[in-house]
Amino acid sequence: MDANAIGRSWVIACGRRYWPRGAEAVAALPMPSAQPADGDPGEMVEIALPDWASDLGVDGTLLAFSSAVAPSEEAEAWQRCDWIAVVWHMLAGSAEREHEARHGPVLSYAFRLPRTHHRLFDSAWANRTFLFLRRWAARERGLPEEALFGPLPAASIVLTHDVDAIGLTPEIRAKQTAFQLANGAHAALRGEPATMGARLRDAARFAFSAGDFRTLGKIREMEQAAGLRSILH
Repeated sequence: MDANAIGRSWVIACGRRYWPRGAEAVAALPMPSAQPADGDPGEMVEIALPDWASDLGVDGTLLAFSSAVAPSEEAEAWQRCDWIAVVWHMLAGSAEREHEARHGPVLSYAFRLPRTHHRLFDSAWANRTFLFLRRWAARERGLPEEALFGPLPAASIVLTHDVDAIGLTPEIRAKQTAFQLANGAHAALRGEPATMGARLRDAARFAFSAGDFRTLGKIREMEQAAGLRSILH
């Protein structure tokens, strides 16, 4: 199986909450193949959805990438778009990786990305696209969505914790102190004295406190009291 086929199979598998059965109907949708494994996704474009799916978009549109849209004047843009490739780029962070390849690491800070990239984080584009593919595939088969795929999944929230460190090391002190000082300076330039004060207090806490990050026991107790379970990364 080549990289393109692997990428497409991965996207279909990622959407299995929306099609616990009938995934082959999604894979068989009549759309061009835009090689989702390629690196550069191109420019972000808004594509208007057909009337029967406009409620699934944001103001009737979905965000896509120019590399996934085949040039033609004989079909609507949504028909010329490889939505599988679009979702692949969304889930794989292709736009961010391409920017980093040209300009250096952003270290997971969104403010280091161009403002045009912020649209990627404004809505759950991949989920909305999965819902569109589900409806489109059912329409192609002439069946109700639930008959083909089963009911839509119930909404859920997954509680997770990224455990980066359990001690306040000199490296963390230096990084966070500098980061909070920079945030304080930016707040001062924006004329936000309350935010500036909070950031300067954070800088002082990281610089001088004897902080202890060993709070997993306390977090576990809080979760148990609330009847919750989490995943630690």
